Amino acid sequence: MNDKELVKYAKMQPLVKSAGDRYFVKADEIEEAWKLCKADFSQKNRDKLWSLCQEGIFLFSKWVSLEKELESHFVMPRTVNCYKYGVMLLEKEERWNEGITFCEAALKILKGNEWYIKKMEKFSKKRIG
Repeated sequence: MNDKELVKYAKMQPLVKSAGDRYFVKADEIEEAWKLCKADFSQKNRDKLWSLCQEGIFLFSKWVSLEKELESHFVMPRTVNCYKYGVMLLEKEERWNEGITFCEAALKILKGNEWYIKKMEKFSKKRIG
């Protein structure tokens, strides 16, 4: 690592860590909101989960963007709660078209993830059938 890269790393690393930490706190909140939805599928709980998923997407995107800018050896997580539980909520609400769109958005980041591909196929069949 040359001096310029080292200075960039020193400046960026705390920002990247902070962004990742904020995302993972939100991911835990999303997990808890999903558990609450499973116990009580009220509109209030679904709205809270959806809102948390939207916030999570923003934080996740920021974190990934900073990781790429830092040019670290970032490994994309296999599961991203803000997308996963968003898709599961849309499925439970039988919102097939939105579910497909949400899966497509997830796949732009989580390229080739089989879970989202299978969900899209399932939603497409439900939408048609």
